[in-house]
Amino acid sequence: MHISDDQLLESGLSAPKSGRILLLSCGALAHQVLALIRMNGWSHLDLYCLPAILHNTPDAIPDAVEAAVVARRDDYEQVFVLYADCGTGGLLQARCAALGVEMLEGPHCY
Repeated sequence: MHISDDQLLESGLSAPKSGRILLLSCGALAHQVLALIRMNGWSHLDLYCLPAILHNTPDAIPDAVEAAVVARRDDYEQVFVLYADCGTGGLLQARCAALGVEMLEGPHCY
């Protein structure tokens, strides 16, 4: 599957559902996460990426993550958020805690 950087920047990535665990990621990490999934044969994981351009407006990240989690969580056993704080000032951590999903620790996802 070829994914352009422009697509990841503006649109994100929505892969067809096949796994039991959803990785909700920033589009900036898509190539690396897909490579890890492929190299390790992790067929139980699906990747959904929000547009990387959200980093230009970090205050929009918590709402975008929440909308994606709510829209997809019923299709999966678990959802993991592959964002760190990413400039949200702790808002993303609070939102993920309220949603009951784990996220990356640290200041930035990449």
